[in-house]
Amino acid sequence: MERAHTLLHELREKNPSCDGLKDGFDDPQVLLMIAGHDKIELRRINEALMAIDHGTTYGTCRMCGGHISIARLKAVPFAEKCLSCKKAEEEALEVLFMTPFGTASRRVTA
Repeated sequence: MERAHTLLHELREKNPSCDGLKDGFDDPQVLLMIAGHDKIELRRINEALMAIDHGTTYGTCRMCGGHISIARLKAVPFAEKCLSCKKAEEEALEVLFMTPFGTASRRVTA
């Protein structure tokens, strides 16, 4: 139950439009969000375990091909990106979602 409260709090911080979500965990919307998050996390953990078993890509950033620091892997054992690439990805997503719909993908041609 504590995990559910934490996930709901994180969702509200990242997306102010979710402020209206109920705290009651009988709310289907909240339960679906938590189940979806857990499913994604479980998939990522399984992928990391397979990479360790195969001795291939564990600890290698999927974006730049560099090494993921030991400190990052200790904090997030299923990390797929180094800290620099993860920050760049989050900043790009933040910019994309903060722009009016469609403007981020439009290019002005002369």
